Amino acid sequence: MSFFNMGSTEEAKESILEALCIFRELDTEHHGNFRDNIARCLSVLAERLSDSGLYEEALKLSEEAVMIFKQLAEKYPNQYMPNLAKALYGLSNILFRMGHSNEALPIAQESRKISLYLVHNLSDAFYKDLAKTLFGLSHIQADLGLKKHALHSIEEAVTLCSVLASEYPLAHNSDLVQAKKQLYLRILDLKHHRYQTTRWD
Repeated sequence: MSFFNMGSTEEAKESILEALCIFRELDTEHHGNFRDNIARCLSVLAERLSDSGLYEEALKLSEEAVMIFKQLAEKYPNQYMPNLAKALYGLSNILFRMGHSNEALPIAQESRKISLYLVHNLSDAFYKDLAKTLFGLSHIQADLGLKKHALHSIEEAVTLCSVLASEYPLAHNSDLVQAKKQLYLRILDLKHHRYQTTRWD
């Protein structure tokens, strides 16, 4: 099993950190030829640290990963834009967890924009990544009081998850259930907001 897919155990974190150090050394020796490996390690490690509540450390790693993938995507867009979209999603998620939804919003929107491009111009294999980005974007928009936008984002996610679940039910039924739960909450949220703004006190 690749260390990029390891669980969140301390051993996995140590393995990723060790790999990161090795790739940094190789990158120095080989004039930047291992930057993509470095960025992948940074993204995975940032996710593990964020899951452990170590947000400040995770934020620094995630920002570096985004920076590297942006540079790579400028030179090789089709190869690295998928990585950039995922890295942006990870960064927005960390900022959201830290309570910085205002900062997370434009980053999540950029991830959505890239994911839409990938779906429309490269392959529908990116449906799941787009649905995941929309799911996270909906959370951020709801937290900022952008209730209609939050509802629209999760509606898009449900549509994508429905397509995936119809084709690969075992792999995607759970994603569809989670998206529908979020949709239900967003509908309730919007109805409550309308009641609050139209009631006669």
